[in-house]
Amino acid sequence: MMRKFFTDLINFFFPPICPLCRRLINDNKIICEDCFEDIARLLVKEPLCLKCGKTKKHAHICKKTFLFDEIVTLFYYRDKVAKLIHFYKYNRRKKFANLLLNFLKNRVQYLKDGYDFILSVPLHPARKRERGFDQNEVFCREISKSLDIPYVKNLIYRIRYTKPQAGLKKEKREKNIKNAFIIYGNLRGKKIILFDDVITTGATLNELSALLKEKGVEKITALTLAIA
Repeated sequence: MMRKFFTDLINFFFPPICPLCRRLINDNKIICEDCFEDIARLLVKEPLCLKCGKTKKHAHICKKTFLFDEIVTLFYYRDKVAKLIHFYKYNRRKKFANLLLNFLKNRVQYLKDGYDFILSVPLHPARKRERGFDQNEVFCREISKSLDIPYVKNLIYRIRYTKPQAGLKKEKREKNIKNAFIIYGNLRGKKIILFDDVITTGATLNELSALLKEKGVEKITALTLAIA
């Protein structure tokens, strides 16, 4: 009773507002209904092009040649989706992660079979200390539970502190991420899901895919929350 009283009191003086549009919302909502619909409109509609992650209508002419074997993505990275991911990554708003995960779990169910484990693009230890957590690790643990596929954390290490990829041109992204990772273990014949939150040029996923293929990985499915 006391907890409800104080919650009602706080909501009276500080009513909950949508973080994306600043309008009032019900206290049991994360974002308002209008923003939820705006986000839903940015879903990449199935079926997807497995070469570039976007809508499949142009798949017969898609010229993307990534080093991973296929890509599955959820949203186009713009407008309120970009804002939501930014809020989560830099402000540690876990409830935003839960909202994105609800969408993501529906998209990835068909990946349940045929994979040995899930890997994520890791942060450098110094960047993780700055941010306080690794957003990719949080998503991968939940995806692992949903798909019943093991998430392996200590296989990829980021050994070089790099500039944030956002804002860099394609050629600088590739140079920035070169030799930034090391991978341990014999992975011959393994089929894996490799997760990163956002793909822009694909430089980071490509760099890791090259290393994983050198280790003998048979198949890499890149999985991302959003694609630019």
